[in-house]
Amino acid sequence: MAILNTGRLAPLPYYGAENQNRERHHTTGSRHTYVYDCRYRKEDPTKIVKWLRKNFGERGSGWDFILNQGSVIIDIWEPRLVTMYEMWIV
Repeated sequence: MAILNTGRLAPLPYYGAENQNRERHHTTGSRHTYVYDCRYRKEDPTKIVKWLRKNFGERGSGWDFILNQGSVIIDIWEPRLVTMYEMWIV
């Protein structure tokens, strides 16, 4: 489950075994949720978090993230930041 800015929990969609190793994306209204699996990519999760903070600015101003068992769950609700994320990360 992902914690949204509203304080309520929203389930992330289930992805079968064929999609388990790829980045997952879920859209609810204007919110885009990305799951960046650092275990599969063999990367340090702090690398993506540092990139997000450097390029997106302060947490809570259009984006937020959660570290969860080697994955970074990124929640973006600012359209400009969604475009930037999809251009550089995906």
